[in-house]
Amino acid sequence: MSSRRRNLLDHVLIDTDSCLCIIDTKRRIRFFSPGMESWTGWPASQIEGLSCDGPGAETTTAADLLAAAFNPTTASWKGQTQLWQAVLPTADGEIVRSEFCSIPISNTSGQIERVVILRTNRDSRSESHSDHSTSQQLHAEVAALRADFRTRHSWGSFIGADRSIARARQLAGLLKNSDCHFTVTGDSGTGRRHLAQCIHVGRPVADSSFVPVSCDLLSTKEFYDIFRELQNISEEHARSHEHLGLLVLVDVDRMPREVQQWLLDQRTVAHSIRMAATSSVPLERVVAEGWMIDEFQQLIAPIEIMLPPLHQRGHDVLLLAHEFVQQNRRLNRTVAIELSQEVAEKFLAYQWPGNIRELQQVIHDACQTCTVDIIGVEDLSFAFRAGMEAQSVAPDSAKPFRSLDELIRSAEQRIVEATLASCGGNKTEAARRLGLTRPSFYRRLKAIEVAKTRELN
Repeated sequence: MSSRRRNLLDHVLIDTDSCLCIIDTKRRIRFFSPGMESWTGWPASQIEGLSCDGPGAETTTAADLLAAAFNPTTASWKGQTQLWQAVLPTADGEIVRSEFCSIPISNTSGQIERVVILRTNRDSRSESHSDHSTSQQLHAEVAALRADFRTRHSWGSFIGADRSIARARQLAGLLKNSDCHFTVTGDSGTGRRHLAQCIHVGRPVADSSFVPVSCDLLSTKEFYDIFRELQNISEEHARSHEHLGLLVLVDVDRMPREVQQWLLDQRTVAHSIRMAATSSVPLERVVAEGWMIDEFQQLIAPIEIMLPPLHQRGHDVLLLAHEFVQQNRRLNRTVAIELSQEVAEKFLAYQWPGNIRELQQVIHDACQTCTVDIIGVEDLSFAFRAGMEAQSVAPDSAKPFRSLDELIRSAEQRIVEATLASCGGNKTEAARRLGLTRPSFYRRLKAIEVAKTRELN
């Protein structure tokens, strides 16, 4: 308390109910009023002394991002009073938006020695003012997005008590402080990209990017263009905030072989960019089937983390469901707190073909419907209940079970063969009619031939 009394202004404001803070010439928060404590939930002891220059390190907290949102602009230090909209995190994890006014305070020599940041009583929807600082608003928006990203992908957000998840967390923990490439393997929706994001957020690298690239959607030329551009960004003279943190090759098992070979030939690209990959199939199998070059697998997957389907993780489904319920309470202001015993039993019995992504959607829909503290069966969506009913019906033993992937491949095979036949065997014309490039069409033909060979064997 004595530090506040060193300055008359601090002493006068020490018990004010107004929402304000004072920034000194070192751009540190010198004073955080009781009114600001009440509004944000942050105690002054955690905020006073923090720098407003912005987050940077891996240890950046939500409190650091709050301080960054109050950073006065250059115009404020030149004596101009400004109004702006700021977006900042509260102590309970919410993101709030409000209007603030920066008031420069000068000494007897006319030099600015403090800037008072005062929250106005204007609603955020009030008309904009000509002196609003666009850069200040963007700064606050970026700070809020960083806080949200780091909260959603913090190390604690990778939830699970199953032994397989403990093993995955152990390997991921080693990767946080390493530049080693890695691959996360598992079915769609098992949390592959989320784990890669957790590893990225946990790295002690400031202002690095997380760049996912879909290997299933891009042509060979587009891959070349992307890697060349990323190589340029990663050059020594690039601005520090443009340096990549992690490039994620999504569905790397579908990357064209010619791109794999190009990356092997351009070793400087592969070593200048840290790469991670996700795959729905173990890479050893992809190599054995001829879709991936063995040397490329060794490059991209010196460490491979396996994530099991959700239905194999036992009671983890209830841990995740509880977390999603709490997320909906925070973000969507829903009232549900927990699951009923009947719902919990259904969740444990369900096979979850869409894995964690499906569970998250089911919880979201149920929270939107539920009007009491406990989610009941009646709050579950029709799609989930239909899925439960379908799983409870015994399959026809006379017909072999076929997965969704097998059904899709079968339909694709019929369409490709019928189109090729209608074009008299002209592959170029067939590719044009199907809206595919010739290399992509040839890869699909090769996949069909491999599938037929397996069926014959």
